[in-house]
Amino acid sequence: MTFSSGTAQSLSDGRLSTNEGCATQSDPVTGDLLFYTDGVTVWNRMHDVMPGGEGLYGDASTSQSALIVPVPGNSSLYYIFNPAPITSSAIGNRCFCLYYSVVDMRKQGSFGEVVRWNQLLTTDITEHLTATIDCRGDSYWIVVRSRTFRQFLSFRLTRDGLQTTPVISDAGNPNLPVRDAGQMHISPNSRHLVITSAAGNSQLYDFNTITGKVLNAIDLFPTSTAGSHYGAAFSRDSRKLYISVSNRGDTIPAEVYQFNTAAGDASDIQNSRKLAFTLPNVTTWTSLQLGPDGRIYATRPGEPYLAVIERPGRNVDSIRFRDSAVILTGQCRVGLPNVIGSMLVPPNPIQAGCNAPIASFTGDTTCANTCLGFMDESVGNIDTWEWYFDGGTPASSILKNPSRICYAQPGLYPVRLVVSNRFGSDTTYRLVRIQPPPSISTDSVADLCPGTSVRLGVSGADTYEWSPRESLDDPASPRPLARPKRTTHYIVVGRNAHGCADTASVTVRVLDVGAGPDITICRGGSARLAAHGATSYVWTPAEGLDDPTSPAPVASPTISTNYVVRLITPTCEISDTVRVNVVDTFRVAISGAPTMCAGQAAPLSVSGGGSSFRWTPEEGLDDPTSPTPVVRPLRTTTYRVTALSGSCKAEAEITITVLDPPMVDAGKNAVICAGDTAALSATTTATSVLWQPVTGLSDPTSLTPKATPARTTTYYLRATSANNCVAVDSVTVIVRSSVSINAGTDKSICAGQAVQLTAFGESATYSWSPTTGLSDPTSLSPIARPSVTTMYVLTARSGSCMAMDTVMVFVSSLNLTVTPDTTICANDGIRLRAEGATKYVWTPSDGLSDHTISNPIASPATTTTYIVQGTDQYGCTDTRSVTVSVRPHTPITLRLGTVTAEAGSINAGIPIFIDIDPSQLGMTIDTLRAEIHNNIDIFKPESTDRGKIVPGFRLDDGIRITYLEIANVVLLAPRQKLTEIRGIVLLGKDDTTPFTWADILVKGITCPEITSTPGMLFVSGCNIRGRALKRFMDATLSIQTSVERQAIDLEIGGTMPGTYGLRLVSTEGRTLWESDFERPFDDAQPRHLSIDMSAIGTGLYYVVFHRPTGTDASPILYMP
Repeated sequence: MTFSSGTAQSLSDGRLSTNEGCATQSDPVTGDLLFYTDGVTVWNRMHDVMPGGEGLYGDASTSQSALIVPVPGNSSLYYIFNPAPITSSAIGNRCFCLYYSVVDMRKQGSFGEVVRWNQLLTTDITEHLTATIDCRGDSYWIVVRSRTFRQFLSFRLTRDGLQTTPVISDAGNPNLPVRDAGQMHISPNSRHLVITSAAGNSQLYDFNTITGKVLNAIDLFPTSTAGSHYGAAFSRDSRKLYISVSNRGDTIPAEVYQFNTAAGDASDIQNSRKLAFTLPNVTTWTSLQLGPDGRIYATRPGEPYLAVIERPGRNVDSIRFRDSAVILTGQCRVGLPNVIGSMLVPPNPIQAGCNAPIASFTGDTTCANTCLGFMDESVGNIDTWEWYFDGGTPASSILKNPSRICYAQPGLYPVRLVVSNRFGSDTTYRLVRIQPPPSISTDSVADLCPGTSVRLGVSGADTYEWSPRESLDDPASPRPLARPKRTTHYIVVGRNAHGCADTASVTVRVLDVGAGPDITICRGGSARLAAHGATSYVWTPAEGLDDPTSPAPVASPTISTNYVVRLITPTCEISDTVRVNVVDTFRVAISGAPTMCAGQAAPLSVSGGGSSFRWTPEEGLDDPTSPTPVVRPLRTTTYRVTALSGSCKAEAEITITVLDPPMVDAGKNAVICAGDTAALSATTTATSVLWQPVTGLSDPTSLTPKATPARTTTYYLRATSANNCVAVDSVTVIVRSSVSINAGTDKSICAGQAVQLTAFGESATYSWSPTTGLSDPTSLSPIARPSVTTMYVLTARSGSCMAMDTVMVFVSSLNLTVTPDTTICANDGIRLRAEGATKYVWTPSDGLSDHTISNPIASPATTTTYIVQGTDQYGCTDTRSVTVSVRPHTPITLRLGTVTAEAGSINAGIPIFIDIDPSQLGMTIDTLRAEIHNNIDIFKPESTDRGKIVPGFRLDDGIRITYLEIANVVLLAPRQKLTEIRGIVLLGKDDTTPFTWADILVKGITCPEITSTPGMLFVSGCNIRGRALKRFMDATLSIQTSVERQAIDLEIGGTMPGTYGLRLVSTEGRTLWESDFERPFDDAQPRHLSIDMSAIGTGLYYVVFHRPTGTDASPILYMP
């Protein structure tokens, strides 16, 4: 096929006959065919087998049997690559290998020769073979697919030759079985690679032209692989991809699907699939190939034509598919030529190609209600980053490596990165998986009797860690055995298989029950017992007790007695004993904490007896008459108690040392966004701490836990020192929804002007970036005076919450340009042009075709300066002017003389005159070109006295055309003879012929206004062949001067027809009088002319006489 006419046309002189693959190479300058191959034989442009061009190791039944790659920097050398012939019917023991051969077009008289044959490059590959130009434009990447390891191998062809060590890309996918046939292409913009498999399915990759790597696989048919995937082709703009699917049954036609490669992430591209068309009556493999005309062609195996997609870059409803578009001279089979896609589009500038950004990034998985960071790994000198986090907080970022993107819910979320620099932009997508956290819960436990144990329980996670670890048999068990001595709050952290954590707690309360301390009383006295902690009490013996079921009965024994109390609770029953000693005298003792923390309260208890008590000092005591008061001393204090029992009295004292509490600071309040995490940071002199509540805390026993509350929460930090003093401080984590900010509407200004930005929102701080041209980059409404169009990014922060918005300030770059000053001839016009604006107004409007367009036609009557005011889309104006100078016309008359010549004359001359105004004398005509027409039967021009002629004629009307050119004519007289065209006078059908002008061109004179007068040739002579020809009398001139009348009288005689001219010329060469006339064919009367000399005056003169056959000058005349 040829595309030389702009559309595809089939040729019939080729020798190629192949079932599948082939390749062709045309001259990159002229487009003429150089050579072509089916992978086995190479033919030159004359369709002869090229020397050395037989026996290549390709195969005509291989999908992409050959690929021709030019050697960079050498217009004569080409490599032919041949992939593995896996599906060949004659495979035998042939190698599944990649071979190459070299063609030198300098050989065989520029018809070419294969100078290297079947060089082994690599083994174990499929039938897939493609190539593209690298980013620098000075080498090519040749890409094949490994058959066993599902790798891509990229070989580089440079000016220095082929690099035989490949770049290997482990970009395979188990969902894409590739063993043999199919097509592989790299997009025209070299950014994507597609591969199809006859075994089913197709896959799209990214291609890096800097490294040769194949990256980021996307299954194009993730849920359906029915049929054979064979043909593939990109549109010229690389934004649309077509895949053909066939072999789905004897009656199901082949289908061609369209994908949008620019749709977004992998799922967006997959979901962009549309059925573009079907190929009626085609059920087998169908190839697709982008052509040099931007159309995509499809094979119709077994039929004599190709189908075509006229507009493959459009959506499926407007691609203009034609089923029988190209009629072939032979029968179509499966394959089409394997063409390098980057050769079908204009090359990118080398600098832009290698510096164009390629987006890439990494980001780990994380747990819901936590945050993660993303690391930019883009290639190129990146100027800007634009991140978009669907479902994340914040939802966008312009940082290079955003570090705290938080997700509240588990799921699969797309992340999009757009990177840009001055050479372009690129976008990449990646899915980040947010894992669900466990939700753990603890079993409730009943109150514990002293000395007993309880089994704790937790569920909802995979691993656990309990604290405090003391009193637990296995802190990592979901059901540890706890044996606490006192009431204890246990905290458990549970983690699932993803490493996500949740926290729960349970309090084991150890019951505080007992009979109270022993008591001593004086004989005859009484004392109140003090059992505690139970719900019911039974004292034995009952003798001496006022109420044996009371927790605090009054005991009045006469002898020392041991009282046993049975203490009953809902969960346990225990017995305890208190002894009441009866003495004649007694001693008392005070039990209580000898040290207390400031602000702490603790009970004191008097033992040894007594029925009434008095404490001193009373400060800090809740009841100074109780045997068990609660004391809260403000400072170190010695307390004394006096106990009375009957007539006995006893005293005791206790000194309580007040200890300072530990220092504790829970840190500063924090502000976070919903789903964000605050890092708490507390300081203390205590030895242990505990945060409450534990909800949302990573470790409630750490000074620096991570807090991720769902709502605003105040956390209390309980700090315990080595002496068990406790201090409490709190910190509030304020949870906000995302910060709201609006940078305002876009603005536009003229160069040098300023505009006030009008942002609004609610936040703690604001910052604009860049700060260039801003009066206050921290204000919501700064004055902006940028010198160029600028996108300002407004960032609002409240704590760690952040939101961004942008506003564009468009700065007019209006620079009006206009046509330079120019000159036109009177009554002519010229098109003026102004550029750079969107609206134009010209003043004055006189002489303009339309004074409101950019390119009016100006036809002023006089020299005029036009002023144009241009207005751009922002309302900015600029003014320029152009002067159109109008020059008057220079009248020029070209005359052909009228002559009479005898038939048979061989040197008859046709005079040519030029007349100008005397004021123009001294002008020079650079070139005069014209056509002179006459009857072909009367006159044949042979030469010219000056210049040159080129004879010609028109057969249709018998007109002879003489092309005349005269150069460098200096005009010295008002009428000047230019030349004579000389030639042969013929005896034709007529005895006269007019001489006329056509296509007159005068160069070197400004604004020539040309008129012309024809001439005439009269043929005279004797009777020739029986024809009588008229003989004319030559022209004569007689001159008489009349002093009386102050006149010169002229008489012109003769009968020769033609143009006559008379000039009265002074001896200085000035023409003072002139007159012309035409003598008709049958005019034999003399002509009389008179020159009135009264206005001319006395002097010496002569008369110039122009007659049809020549020019004469009279003798000098004196006029007195």
